[in-house]
Formats: sequence, C-alpha cells, structure tokens
Amino acid sequence: MVADIIAEAQSERTKKLDRIVARGVALDVFAACEANFQFDLISKFAEEINEAKYGQFFGSLQRNLGSVYLLALGRIFEPPNQRYEIRSMHTAIAHIQTFKDDLPIMSCRGIKELLGKKYVEERSIVSNLVSKHYLELIEIHGGSPKKLPDALSKLKHVRDKKIAHN
Repeated sequence: MVADIIAEAQSERTKKLDRIVARGVALDVFAACEANFQFDLISKFAEEINEAKYGQFFGSLQRNLGSVYLLALGRIFEPPNQRYEIRSMHTAIAHIQTFKDDLPIMSCRGIKELLGKKYVEERSIVSNLVSKHYLELIEIHGGSPKKLPDALSKLKHVRDKKIAHN
C-alpha cells in the first residue's frame, strides 16, 4: 500500500516535470528559434523584398515575429509563481531540485559520459550534480531564482508593458 502511494507520487512528479519541459520550455524554445530564424531570413532578403514592393507586409511580419520571440523568451525565463503553474526553466530546475531523489533517470547517456558508467547508479552523485548546477543558476541570478538579472528584467518589462498587457 505504502509502496503504491510512493510510486504514484513519483509518477505525478515525473508527469509534472514532463508538462513543464515538453509542453512549456521546449515549445517556447522552438517558438523563439523559429521566430528568430524567420526574422533573420526576412532581413537577409530585405533588399529584394523592398524592390518587389512587399516591404510593408514583411516589416509588419517582422514586428509580429519580434513579439513572438520576446513572449517566448519571457516564458522560458519566467520565475516561479505561487498562484500560477509556470512552465519555465526556473520551474523545471526547482522541481528537479525538490524531487531529485524521486525522479527517475530516463536517459543516462550524458551522465554516463560525464561520470563514467560505474557511477550512474549512484543516486547521490546524480543528486549532487543537479544541486551543483542549480546552485550555479541561483548564484547567476543573485542568490534567488526569483531575482532576475538586469537583461531578463528588461525583457520581462518589455513583454509585460509593451506586448502582453498593453
């Protein structure tokens, strides 16, 4: 009975991490890359576009792509929020940090290469590796995952004031 409850809790934690990463961060990274690529592609052919008299259309498209790019970046770096389920890198890292001993290791290839095959089964080493990188991320962000660096704060301000809530 207790084993079933623990297994169910572990399964829910894994599903939540999957929601955060696969339905959040991964989609936003793809959207940002796609918008950036399309924006750059239009820029590359700007002269031809303008000569063909399509400059206004593609200029408008670039503005929209810029908005998509900024919105996606904002979601990727959004700090955790108690009121809403945020699907960001910070949330994923915090979830991994909180439940690192309960989450299964789905793919060990990178860990095997990094630590060597004999250490892959050592949960404490994997946990320490996760903790180390999480602590580095927190250090980069001034001691708290909620405190954003200046560039991310400016990005969030533009997103909130100029794009998402104007």
